[in-house]
Amino acid sequence: MYDRIADRWAVFELGLGVASLAASRQHLYGASDRGDLVVSNSRGGFNTSRFDGIHIFSVVSRQPDAYACTDHGLYRITLRNEQVTLFSVKPGVPVTDIDWYGTELYMATLSRGVQMIQTEPWCPH
Repeated sequence: MYDRIADRWAVFELGLGVASLAASRQHLYGASDRGDLVVSNSRGGFNTSRFDGIHIFSVVSRQPDAYACTDHGLYRITLRNEQVTLFSVKPGVPVTDIDWYGTELYMATLSRGVQMIQTEPWCPH
C-alpha cells in the first residue's frame, strides 16, 4: 500500500511468503506459502492462523465478506475480536479460486473442473 502522508510504500515484514492477498474495508487477508491464513490486526501488524488439516490456496474478497479457497473446500472468513472462524460454503472439493458473475459463484477446483453455485439475488455476494 502507498502511504500518501509519508510519501512512501508501506512495507509489512511477515517472515513468510504470501501467495494470495485480498482486501476488505477493515482487513487485509492473505494465504501464506505454507497454507496458513494471514489477517491484519488492529495494532498495525498481522496474525497468522493455522487450521488443522486445512491448506489455504488463496483468499478472495467480495464485499463485505472474504473467502478462503482450501484443499477441503470453500470457506467464508469471519472475525470477531480478532478471532478467526471459517464457515463452510462448499465442503469436500479442493477449491483453488473463485469469482462471481451476477448471482452465480464459479469455483475452480483441483478434482472436478469448474463448478457453479447459484446464490440468492438478495445475497450480498
